Amino acid sequence: MNIINFLDGLDPFLVAILIIVLLSIKGLIPFLPFPKELLQIYAGVVFGIIIGSIISFIGLFLGATVGYRLAYTGRYSFDNRSQRFVKYQTKFDKIGWKALIPLRFSPITAQDVTTYASGFAKIDKKYYYPITILAFIFYSTLFAYFGYYSNNKWIP
Repeated sequence: MNIINFLDGLDPFLVAILIIVLLSIKGLIPFLPFPKELLQIYAGVVFGIIIGSIISFIGLFLGATVGYRLAYTGRYSFDNRSQRFVKYQTKFDKIGWKALIPLRFSPITAQDVTTYASGFAKIDKKYYYPITILAFIFYSTLFAYFGYYSNNKWIP
């Protein structure tokens, strides 16, 4: 029995919860060895573009929110310990959110690493959340679209 047959035998609600949980975990653990894009494509295959996008977005956003908050609050253990940190923090306070835009929308940037870097760099949440939401809506819809229109051709 392969993983696809196993997932096809599950209740769709349980599959949705599983996708959300796995995407959230992937957002919290940056170097986990599985691509979250495959889960997003599978959500598109199973649930279609709209519902698959929503399920993917929820999972991605939960992971990004928790990761950002952990990094944002955890950074205080490093504050004022080094003059170099203070110097870079001052620069990042001025331009940090502008750097977040290309990082979030770049397909080659690891989104989970960007999440932690944003929290650690203390990017204001009034910039972080809208940019993250727009990027995740784009990527969720894109990969759900790929999954939906693949017509199950990618599953052997």
